[in-house]
Amino acid sequence: MAATPRSGSTLLCETLRASGVAGRPEEPFQRLRDSGLSHQPRDYFRGVDDPELLALLPERRPGAPIDADDARERLTRALAEDTTANGVFATKLMWGYLPDFLAGIRAITGDDGDDLATLRSAFGRDLRFVQVRRRDKVAQAVSLWRAIQTQQWRDEGSTRPARVPGPDSAFRDAAPTEAEPVYHHGAIAHLRDLLAAGEAAWTAWFADHGIAPVRVVVYEQLVPALGPTVRELLGELGIDDPPAEGFDRPRMQRQSNGTSAAWRERFLAEEAAGG
Repeated sequence: MAATPRSGSTLLCETLRASGVAGRPEEPFQRLRDSGLSHQPRDYFRGVDDPELLALLPERRPGAPIDADDARERLTRALAEDTTANGVFATKLMWGYLPDFLAGIRAITGDDGDDLATLRSAFGRDLRFVQVRRRDKVAQAVSLWRAIQTQQWRDEGSTRPARVPGPDSAFRDAAPTEAEPVYHHGAIAHLRDLLAAGEAAWTAWFADHGIAPVRVVVYEQLVPALGPTVRELLGELGIDDPPAEGFDRPRMQRQSNGTSAAWRERFLAEEAAGG
């Protein structure tokens, strides 16, 4: 599952997981080699020197670099834990983690081929790719900016709680904060461009490697038609086993609210007025 943050990939992965026949797509490889941690708030703003913006973000916490043994253990565990009984394995990766993930695999296998060869050395040759995209980049950036500030990456109404953060966690390393998120035009503009670049990079990566994703899932089409979209995707993936009853009922609550909509409209108005 190739995605960018706040694109609807978690909703899609939760639904595929609930089917019981499409692997258990989690995020075991969402870590940076230099820290062993997932992206921290300031990692999204590397190269940004706006003191007002940076004052809204905590300092970057230290971590421990990932070595070959750690990468091997994580890969072994992921293959064991995220494979369903029918032999289907699934995982999700954001563009921002791909280089670090590939470097970890190369450290394990010694493979020096191209990216696709490296992935096949880890997962086998029968790889299928699904890309998740979101058209409204401003809404996506607003969602990401709020999540960065609150460290709440999924709604508490989800029927399956997130894994508890820790040394073996695949999820965010910081607990949600009580801080009220603050609007910042520059932060949203930066994240909009970052997300657009990440999505374009996935598309270019597929083209460079001669890969046609099984499907490009678009957020704006997925949300109103979750069941039909996922059922069609299962068919396109060649997964014929009957899924669990009622698997395609929404298992997460949308985090978007009136504040998100107001921020989006404010941002667009400011852009129209020249920032």
